[in-house]
Amino acid sequence: YEDTALFVVDVLKGKDILLVLNTGEKIKLKPKKLSMKADNLYMHIGEERIKFTEKSLVKISVLIECYNDQYVIKVNNRKYKIAKAILYEAALP
Repeated sequence: YEDTALFVVDVLKGKDILLVLNTGEKIKLKPKKLSMKADNLYMHIGEERIKFTEKSLVKISVLIECYNDQYVIKVNNRKYKIAKAILYEAALP
C-alpha cells in the first residue's frame, strides 16, 4: 500500500479502540498521535498521515470534548490533548 492514501473508514470500540483503514488493516488508536486541521482529524504513524473519514469521525466524536478551544479525546478514563496541525501558507511578496 506504499502509494495508497490511508483513511480510517471505521472505528471499533472494545477494550482497545481499533481503527479500520481503507486497506482493510486494523490498527490501535494512538491518542497522542492525533491532530486536527480544518475540522479534519488525523493520526500520524511514522511518515504516514491517516485521515478520518466523515463516518469514522462521527463514530469517534463521542470520545472528543472541547475545553477553551482545545480538543481532547478521552480513552480509558484518560484525557489526551489533540494537537492542532500547523497550516503552512506561502509568504506573500
